[in-house]
Amino acid sequence: MDLNISGKRAVITGGSKGIGREIALTLSKEGVDVLICARGQEDLDNTVSYIRSQTNGKVIGITGDLKIKSECDKIMDFAIENLGGVDILVCSANQPGGGTFFSLEEKDWADHMDVKFMSSFHCARKAIPDMQSRKWGRVILIAGMGSRAYRPFAMDNGPVCAALANFGKQLANQVVSDGICVNVILPGITNTPRRVERMKTTAKLENKSVEEVEVQELQGIPMGRFIRSDEIADLTAFLSSDRAASIVGQNIAIDGGASEAVFY
Repeated sequence: MDLNISGKRAVITGGSKGIGREIALTLSKEGVDVLICARGQEDLDNTVSYIRSQTNGKVIGITGDLKIKSECDKIMDFAIENLGGVDILVCSANQPGGGTFFSLEEKDWADHMDVKFMSSFHCARKAIPDMQSRKWGRVILIAGMGSRAYRPFAMDNGPVCAALANFGKQLANQVVSDGICVNVILPGITNTPRRVERMKTTAKLENKSVEEVEVQELQGIPMGRFIRSDEIADLTAFLSSDRAASIVGQNIAIDGGASEAVFY
């Protein structure tokens, strides 16, 4: 299927690792000019070099701390200047960690909200006027199934993901008349380095081995395996195209059947 997005310009936050890295690679394979941002220079440089080697596409990187509004503004201004505009914004930045109500400090909550939710808000505020000028754009927010499910050792993740999921719907209805489609992807447990770190945290809090936690997690996924990053990236690429022009304001789960509730 030709998605016909070659020549579009995309910004992927949190693009040096995990899901964001795979999205950047997939979009570049589709001929999209890509800018990725991340906090760590070494991971960023390695990812930029790797994607260029795989696609021979235009891939640039910039470091920035997404907890800070001025850094978000800097990243988006850099993208508009160096890409010539932003057609696709993918907000994939995340905050590592996890814990219970009593183990998480106030700063943990604030950092998670700033990195995942407020950075999406700030980046969208910069990107959308540029999209409006062309009457075309895509904003894809990577939230998580924590917005719909109870996870005792990731208490901060659920409320933040839920806020992002609701924000996506609110924003979508306000900008769709400008040719801009906003959607939210809710990944289930995805096989990334962050999954391993989160399971280590859970194992410590539950006094179990990491292997025991992994078996426990897999038992809750009818498909019998964790989600792959490329599966999320493929959906992101589809939502970035005109083939998905009527998909607006949706929260789309990729969870291997783990969700037990029925959503209409």
